[in-house]
Amino acid sequence: MPRTNLSDLLDSGHTLLVPEVPSEPHRRDEPERGEPIASPARVPRSRRTGAAGPAYLEFERKETRLRVDQLRELTEHARRLNRAKGAGGPRITENTLIRIAVNLLLADIDRADGSSEERIRRSLEY
Repeated sequence: MPRTNLSDLLDSGHTLLVPEVPSEPHRRDEPERGEPIASPARVPRSRRTGAAGPAYLEFERKETRLRVDQLRELTEHARRLNRAKGAGGPRITENTLIRIAVNLLLADIDRADGSSEERIRRSLEY
């Protein structure tokens, strides 16, 4: 059967149905209709709220740009740390290491000074 794109449907006079939007937002801890319900033993709980769901949902999303060498080193070290820790416990990811780096920066942010990335970095070196 040939594929049909949206413009073909609109040009042919088809009526498109817009799904009804629920009055209150869907709570992620409630399964959607038709969604399989995971057993409680397999659903990790958020460390902060104790609510069921993946642990990463406890964090806010923030996009950043990294150099290729930074990303490569983050990946290598996350893999090294995962191998060293063995089985069990949460997986260590590049994002885990970035959050740790942000915590270390914020612990010394009052010492930061400078008008460029390099100058700020140098002001924080020991």
